[in-house]
Amino acid sequence: MFRASLLAAYDGQCAVTDTRTEAGLEAAHLRPYRVPASNVVTNGLLLRADIHTRCSILRCSRSTRFLQGCPLEDSG
Repeated sequence: MFRASLLAAYDGQCAVTDTRTEAGLEAAHLRPYRVPASNVVTNGLLLRADIHTRCSILRCSRSTRFLQGCPLEDSG
């Protein structure tokens, strides 16, 4: 349900790369999952799976949408 909500909110594209391959997108929590109430769109980003994996600590400023602590440079 959380992923489906983020797919709709982000129009099926990664928040960072604009990738639209649905099978490769994952729902990422901004604040750690604690209870089912944590699964809300305002607590998530839709990310390409490799970026989600590489970003174990992710902070997002809602006003600037700037990601910190996340190595987004292309490794390939």
